[in-house]
Amino acid sequence: MFRILFIALALLGAAAHAASTGDYPRKSIRVLVGIPPGGGIDTVARAVGQVLSERWSQSVIVDNRTGAGGAIAMEVAAQAAPDGYTLLGGSTGTVATATLLKKISFDTRRAYAPVVQMYTQPYVLAAEPSLPVKTVRELIAYAKAKPNALNYASTGIGSASHLGMEFFKSMAGIELVHVPYRGLGPAMVDVISGQIQLVFGAAIIVTPNVRTGRLRALATGGAKRSLAYADIPTVAESGLPGFEWSNSYALFAPAAVPAEIVAKLNREIGAIALLPEVQKKLAGDGVEPALPNTPAECRAIFEREFARLEKFFRTSGIKP
Repeated sequence: MFRILFIALALLGAAAHAASTGDYPRKSIRVLVGIPPGGGIDTVARAVGQVLSERWSQSVIVDNRTGAGGAIAMEVAAQAAPDGYTLLGGSTGTVATATLLKKISFDTRRAYAPVVQMYTQPYVLAAEPSLPVKTVRELIAYAKAKPNALNYASTGIGSASHLGMEFFKSMAGIELVHVPYRGLGPAMVDVISGQIQLVFGAAIIVTPNVRTGRLRALATGGAKRSLAYADIPTVAESGLPGFEWSNSYALFAPAAVPAEIVAKLNREIGAIALLPEVQKKLAGDGVEPALPNTPAECRAIFEREFARLEKFFRTSGIKP
């Protein structure tokens, strides 16, 4: 009798699970991002979310939870119900460093199920135009002659824009003053006005200011030149061989989200990222679609980035 009851309950549970994943989504999906509107992952999430909303006939809402270098959004996402209706959009580097810098109390490798790597994007090293440097070599020479005379803006301690510049400082052997902001958009105001001299930011938000002449691009951080910046050298080309710092925008779900939902999100969003109309929206800002990847491959990308940054922290002296 007990065995029959156990089997019946197991079948009911299996049926409920199938119903919960088979008809997903049944309501609005929320994508948390840890930066203000207009930043890199915010722009990407909105472009992809708009198409996903049209395809699934469900609203995709981008929820900006700013502060603490993205940690607030990460905390909310980690504590959300694992039903696929609350997701996290973020840079793989930023999500990794939240654990390494102890900005959060949990290990992001265990708290999240990486869903899909959507896009990659170079970082652009830019200066306010009145600064008397036009190349990376000139910047390094100027900074060595005047230690700590130059300020640089970032989106907060442990953010990709902060760590990228710290990586640059370490390789160049220079000293700069770090000024953190709640987002790269607010930081741009002070860089453009000349209060801050430098920024190493995502191309998606630096590009418009370079095009209007309000900022001067010195170099890009990728391993190769960006299609959107074909005439601008990489940092590695400009005197720091081996330097590489770029962005990887990915989608994460709470760890216990059913694999079927993760797989469905991966297939749909991976396909949307490759659509010509979506690429066209983002390409002018240096955003390029990632190679097609499965959830397992996305996890491997994230874990490699985690390991790279963990090694960087051990050697750079940056502390939580």
